[in-house]
Amino acid sequence: MEWEKFKRINGYQYNMELEHLAFDTQRVVLVKFIRHLHENNITASVINQILASIQFFMKVHCKDVQVFADSSIQLARRATLPTQRSESIRKEKSTRYPVTLDMLMWLRHDYYVHGDIDDKMTYLGCILGFTFMWRVSQYVSDNRTGHAILSEDVRFKLVSNRVIRPWEVKNINKSVFECVVFVVRSNKQRGNETQHLYLGRKSIKETQLLEDLIEWCRISGVQEGDPFMSRYTTKGKRVTHKKLTRNMVSTALKVVASAFGFDEVHFAPHGLRIGAATAGKAKGGREFVKGTAGWDPKSDNDLRYEHGTPLDDNALSISRTCFSVLTAEQVKVMMASQSNYEELSKSTPRCRRLAAGETL
Repeated sequence: MEWEKFKRINGYQYNMELEHLAFDTQRVVLVKFIRHLHENNITASVINQILASIQFFMKVHCKDVQVFADSSIQLARRATLPTQRSESIRKEKSTRYPVTLDMLMWLRHDYYVHGDIDDKMTYLGCILGFTFMWRVSQYVSDNRTGHAILSEDVRFKLVSNRVIRPWEVKNINKSVFECVVFVVRSNKQRGNETQHLYLGRKSIKETQLLEDLIEWCRISGVQEGDPFMSRYTTKGKRVTHKKLTRNMVSTALKVVASAFGFDEVHFAPHGLRIGAATAGKAKGGREFVKGTAGWDPKSDNDLRYEHGTPLDDNALSISRTCFSVLTAEQVKVMMASQSNYEELSKSTPRCRRLAAGETL
């Protein structure tokens, strides 16, 4: 607790409590305590919460709390507020940039085609999150929520109309698969109703993703009850089961961000949803975005993900003709990024590895 730490550092008695002190002493101690919190990089909002908890404790015990209204205490609290410049810099650093389809195609080449099984799992989590505008909790199993897609929520339909589950895929030829259906549950936005998301062969990229998912079912060994984004590996007599984590997704997005010349601090899993929603609006408007993301038709949730630019009044993309028009170059124009793609891409470990053996 910061109060105990403060007393120890400043040489106060361990059993000293604020409510037992005289008014003037309370004022001096509180000012020092506020300074201590500020120098330990505790934000102004957290400092206010700590002081509020102390004030509440004193009220509950019928102690005088007038010291908190003293002008010296108010000045000390105001001194902890960030300047406009520092707050602007903080907000700029915390801005999340949209992840684009061309960035994900780069990730597929580096992670899915040339990576190991964990790299493949990471790419598939990213591309599924982008395709269906999922929250990260829907494709990552981190024990925080129970929203992750399980293997039994995934169903493949064959041209013969037979429906099979991921653990039944095995050696069936890819060409006889017609589509995959994801059964999404526990969406409070839709009153916990079930949502069915389809992925077929309507385009080259959609067919590619469908076949990647078929291959994933074969190599991952997922069974009924497992998160779909998980895998089994065998080393000797030891079998390990690993699930996709937020850290794996975040790391992959930072790798691709660096390769495209961005500051990686702006890229996180949430950027997949931002990029997909912005591009989706360019393709089919707000109703398309709401339907894909599973939002209530009457909600304005989609507006939270819209990133405007001088090139387009309504979406980040210049054109409205194709889902893939949202590109990394357009993000650079919007965010005024001056990074050099070619130079920075050569500096990433994965690009150096690829450059040594093949061309991207």
